[in-house]
This record gives sequence, structure tokens and C-alpha cells, in this order.
Amino acid sequence: MPNSLRLFVAVELSQEVHDRLCKLITELKAHGSKSARWVKPENLHLTLKFLGDTPPQAVASVEETIQGVCASSEAFHMSVRGSGAFPSLRQPRVLWAGLEADSHLKELAAGLDTALEKLGYRKETRPFSPHLTLARIAYPETSPAFENTLKALQTAKDREFGSVNVRRVTLFQSTLAPGGSIYTPLERFQLLDRN
Repeated sequence: MPNSLRLFVAVELSQEVHDRLCKLITELKAHGSKSARWVKPENLHLTLKFLGDTPPQAVASVEETIQGVCASSEAFHMSVRGSGAFPSLRQPRVLWAGLEADSHLKELAAGLDTALEKLGYRKETRPFSPHLTLARIAYPETSPAFENTLKALQTAKDREFGSVNVRRVTLFQSTLAPGGSIYTPLERFQLLDRN
């Protein structure tokens, strides 16, 4: 039994959004940037709360807490639209696709943050900024390949990638592996669906 599990809570994507984002990643990758670490297609998701290292004996109370938040959080709809970079295109550290959703998304993230803090998980200090990570930039790069990657990202800044009807959230385990992290769903929790 491992000493601890790396956990996070996330929203899984619709097939439509997943396929369109994979197409965008393929387009961006084609420019040959050396510093970009691309997200594997099976790892695309919206992180609601990163928990990090969790003792195996604490998983049951984590699941119970998430269940409690989800039982009183309404299902919602989100659109995936546009692309950009954090903190900026001049100094990119993360390449992302944008998300638009009503207040239920932020309320769900805040509810999880508050409830899980009671179990000892650190409350987020930065405001919740919903996005889908496409790549992480490992180091500053000034090559033509990287410039072209950023130009291609800019051309997708108004692109529509589809929508997701969010009716559940997933608790994932992240296992570090030589080929990149492997995300395994541990449990799924239904949101309150008034329809």
C-alpha cells in the first residue's frame, strides 16, 4: 500500500470537447516547440481542487466530504471557447483553452475548497480561474518553432470547442510515471440535477 495518494477533484469532458481540443493540441505540437510539455489526450480535464498527497486511510472521509458538497451543488452547463497563456503570451508558463459557465461552477469549486479545508487541505489563495491546460512550458524558449506555436494559439483565441453538461465530478488519483502522469478515476459523484 503506498504511503500516500496524489489526489485531485475534476470535471471530465464531453467527447466533442475532448476531440476538438486534441485536434488543437495536434496543430500546436506540429510547430515543434521543445519546451512545451503537452497534456496527454486522456488527461484533459477541468481541475476543481488539487488535494495532493493523501494517506490511504483518509480517502473515505475525502469521498464523504465531496459527496456532501455535490449533493447540494446544482448540475450546470459549460462552454469551451478560446485559448491563451498564463501569465501572458509574452511569458507563457501554461497554454490553455478557456471555459465559460454560470455561477454554479465557481460555487462548486468554492464549496469543495471550504469543505476540504476542514479535513486539513490548504485553502486556495488564488481566485478560481477555470481553464483546460493544454501544455506546460518547461523553460523560456525563443525559437521560431515556439513563436509559431504561440501564433497558432492566438489564431484559436475565438474558436468554439463545444460544451459539456456537467452532472458529476470525479476524484482522480495521479500516479507519476516516466512517460508522464497517469490519472485514474477513483470515484464519481452526482451533482443535484433539477431537470
